[in-house]
Amino acid sequence: MREKSKIEIDKEFIDDIKDLVDSKAEYLLKNILSDLHPSDISEILDHLDEEERNYVFQIIETEKASEVILELDNASREDILENLDEEQISDMLDEMQSDDAANIVQELDEETAEKVLSQLDYEDSQEVKELLKYDEDSAGGLMQLEFVSVFVTDTIHEAIEEVREKSKDVQKIYDIFVVNHDNQLVGVLSTETLLMVFPDKLVSEVMNHEFVFATTHQDQEEVAKIFKKYDLVTIPVTTPSGKLVGRITIDDIIDVIEEEASEDVSKMAGSVNEDVTETSSFRISKSRLPWLLTAMAGELVAAFVLSRFENSIQTILALAFFLPIIMAMAGNIAIQCSSIVIRGLATGEIGVLDIQRQIFKEIRVAGINGIILGVVLGSIVALWIGDVHIAIVVGTALICVIFFAAFNGTVFPLILKKFNIDPALAAGPFVTMTNDTLGIFIYLGIATFFLLNR
Repeated sequence: MREKSKIEIDKEFIDDIKDLVDSKAEYLLKNILSDLHPSDISEILDHLDEEERNYVFQIIETEKASEVILELDNASREDILENLDEEQISDMLDEMQSDDAANIVQELDEETAEKVLSQLDYEDSQEVKELLKYDEDSAGGLMQLEFVSVFVTDTIHEAIEEVREKSKDVQKIYDIFVVNHDNQLVGVLSTETLLMVFPDKLVSEVMNHEFVFATTHQDQEEVAKIFKKYDLVTIPVTTPSGKLVGRITIDDIIDVIEEEASEDVSKMAGSVNEDVTETSSFRISKSRLPWLLTAMAGELVAAFVLSRFENSIQTILALAFFLPIIMAMAGNIAIQCSSIVIRGLATGEIGVLDIQRQIFKEIRVAGINGIILGVVLGSIVALWIGDVHIAIVVGTALICVIFFAAFNGTVFPLILKKFNIDPALAAGPFVTMTNDTLGIFIYLGIATFFLLNR
């Protein structure tokens, strides 16, 4: 039966737990924790200080502790692992699926990892070592070795018996994978089909011959796209030669999607792979500084362009009043467009065949918004300054700059992707630089042409 939290995890409850820890009320704590879901326990632990967290974790029974530690944030998990001995860690690994066990071992230092692996059963140890051979961001690093497979020559009755036998070790059996006698994947059999057909039927007669699979060296982001495209809950993983070696389940993919989304947001901010709770200020500064320096260099170019129009600004001072509005609106448009394109590229919604359509779509949207915003701003300027000519210049410049910003924000990420440069990391600074520089040039160029030559 599924565990359910009977208590709301709020500040008052956390404070009560802290009081019980201070008074060393171990028996009462055990009773409370036994009624909670591992996710709720991990939430509690994340709100405790180091000493409190380690005390509470030590009194959780091993089976539940193996689930709780997987739910913790990186900083809390690292802290707890440092305070456990090798035997305690290996006991928890015994309760985990192979992929989760491998993830925990990866977080240990080399010496501790070797000691922990030496205390595991030989079979479990070999499974973890096998998974550690793969890149952690690949399908091989993501897969688990627990799955149910049957031979293509088996009957449905034999397949059901195999499922019963493997169910002791395999959690959540969604699909049964069908292999030949060389262990090559040849089909997939759903549990629904298994239960619906007659026992004397051959697996080869009812299995699905059309199936999707991942290979061990495939990037985890590509695997996530396959899950999304085909609406999967599990996928078999094969070697490049087609031999079945593991499976990936939807819960692992949810973690990948969250990780990739977080990474993309960090990259757009110019701060890759930061954990704000555990990374030092100097390290965070080091990761952000190159992109800030790049952006500053671009703004210096914009300042140089601005200085070339010094006479225009001195002659008609009112032009300077509206420069921040022009640049801010252009920046907003560019950010909107680039964010949509970067997200589309990351999720696979924008492919090679969609590029031209996406560019024209964003330009059309920019045209509609630019005209509306240009007319509104021009009207406000005319009423405020009382000079129709300046109003026309400001309104026209805003329309032109918005057009350019939309084109810039849409095309730049696509160009970067074409040259295998991550647009989430590089698009922001380059879009900002070109936007500001050419935006100033367009605005003051139009002003110079129409106002100083009239």
